[in-house]
Amino acid sequence: MEISKVFNNNVAVVLENNEEKIVMGREICFKKKIGDTIEPEIIDKDFYLPNVAVKLPALAVEI
Repeated sequence: MEISKVFNNNVAVVLENNEEKIVMGREICFKKKIGDTIEPEIIDKDFYLPNVAVKLPALAVEI
């Protein structure tokens, strides 16, 4: 998983299979920067972000 944004030592946004997700874990970003990788073993929680571009056409049809 490649880091795309670091929030602090414990939270980051990563890219995995062209999908963004937020990952949390104790000091997973310590001494890391954008472009570095995070090992899946040290992640405590992960949250997938919905792809707005896919949902937007469906929302337009409903209106």
